[in-house]
Amino acid sequence: FLATHGLGYLSLPMVLLIRLPLSYDTVLISKLQTLTTQLSSYVLDLISVTHMTQGNVILLADRELLVAEACSGVQSAFTIAFLALFVVALYRR
Repeated sequence: FLATHGLGYLSLPMVLLIRLPLSYDTVLISKLQTLTTQLSSYVLDLISVTHMTQGNVILLADRELLVAEACSGVQSAFTIAFLALFVVALYRR
């Protein structure tokens, strides 16, 4: 239906539902979590907050901060890509 009406590009978000082979999506999420933890640690160093990192957990004096999958940026990138396609389709119509 979308392709016949010149809106085939709107089906691209459906491609995001296909899992990558060999669980590369899990590997990507894990690497992004690690990167997010390292960047957060760097920012905490800049503002002089005493902390320690242990895996994807940032340990503060009074609590622990877990860097979850949602914070790694993957979900945000997918959401932004979908919204960008939606806005393009909206203005095209």
